[in-house]
Amino acid sequence: GKGCYGYRYNAETGRREKNSFQAVIVQRIFQRYIDSQSFSRVSNELNEAGVPAFSGGRWYPLTIRRVLMNETYTGRVIYRKTKRLKLRRVNGQGPISKVVDQPQEEWVSVKGSTPRIISEELWRRVQEILNDPERTRLRPTSRHYALRGRLKCGICDSAMVGQTLTVKGKPYQYYRCRHVYDKNSSKTCTAKYVDGIRLEKAVWSEMKGVLTNSGIVLQELRRTTAEEENNDEEERVERALADLNLQEKRLVDLYTIGGITAAAVSDKSNDLSKQRKVLEIQLAEVQTYSKPRFDNINPDDLQRACESVAEWVDRADEEDRRLALEALGVSISATKGSVTVSGVLPSQTPEFISNEQSSRCLYNGE
Repeated sequence: GKGCYGYRYNAETGRREKNSFQAVIVQRIFQRYIDSQSFSRVSNELNEAGVPAFSGGRWYPLTIRRVLMNETYTGRVIYRKTKRLKLRRVNGQGPISKVVDQPQEEWVSVKGSTPRIISEELWRRVQEILNDPERTRLRPTSRHYALRGRLKCGICDSAMVGQTLTVKGKPYQYYRCRHVYDKNSSKTCTAKYVDGIRLEKAVWSEMKGVLTNSGIVLQELRRTTAEEENNDEEERVERALADLNLQEKRLVDLYTIGGITAAAVSDKSNDLSKQRKVLEIQLAEVQTYSKPRFDNINPDDLQRACESVAEWVDRADEEDRRLALEALGVSISATKGSVTVSGVLPSQTPEFISNEQSSRCLYNGE
C-alpha cells in the first residue's frame, strides 16, 4: 500500500524504520487524545500547527481515529486480517470490490518487521477510552442513508453525505455536500440541504419508471448487446495473434541476416508457440460464447416481466434496494431543486446477485 504514517519502508531489509518527525507526531496524537478525548480537537491542533498529514494535506477527525486504532504503533503487525472481494464491473469501468474480515486462523503475525513507537501502557489507555461502554452508549445511533456513496453535489461535484437533524424531538433526514460548513477543509460550497426522504422517493420513482417501461428496457438491452458485439474480446485476441505473426516474421528475418543464433531462435519460437496456443484457446472460447439475443422477445411477456419488477421494487427491503442500485450502477447528482439519475441496464445478471434474489422478480413461478 501507500505505507504507514510514522514509518518509512527499507526495501533492502524488507522492514519498516521510524520516521523520527512523524513518530513524535504519532506519540503526540495518542497523548493529546487522552487529554482531550476528542478527534476533532486533536486534528484541529495539528492543522493549526501546520503539521502535514501523510498525504501532505490536512488532518481530519477520521484520520486521527484510524491512527489511534492502528496496533502497528505497538510494534505488532498482523497480516491477512482482511481480504478484498471483487464484485463486478459497472459499465465497463474498473472492478467494484469490498473488504471483508478474515477468520483469526487466517491471520499471520509478522514479527520484527516494525519498531515500536508508543508504549503498551499508552496504547491500552487509549483503547480503554475508545471502548468505554458509557462513551459508546452516548454515540449517535447509525442511520441508514440509502443513497450513500452514490450521490454527488450538483454544484461542485463533491460527494454528498447523509445527516439527521432533530427538531423538537422529531428527526429529519437530509443529504448535504461534504464541503458545506466543513471546518476541516479549505473548500466551500453554497449548496443547500436536500430533503433525504423526498430525494430517495424521487430516485426510486425514476428507477421504477424506467424498469416498467418495456420499450426503454428492450431498446437498452438491444443497444448494449450491439455495443458488446462491436467492442469485443475477440478483437483484442485477434490483434494479439496478428502481433505474434509479426514477431515470428521478424525472428525469421533476424536469423536470415545472421543477427541471432539458432538456439535463440528455437527458444523464442517455443515461447511464441505457447503464447499462440493460449490465444487460440481464448479466441475459440470467445467465438463459441453465446451472447443474449433480444430480437424475438414477446412484447406481452416483457410487459408482464416489467410489471413484476415494479411490484418487487414496491416491496423491496433496504438490502434488496441496495443491491438494485448496485446492479444498475446508479449514480446521482442533486441540488435542492433538481436531480439527475444515471445508470445502466445489464444484459446479464450481475455476478453478486444470487439466483434466490433474482427469483423474487420472476412471475408465474418461473
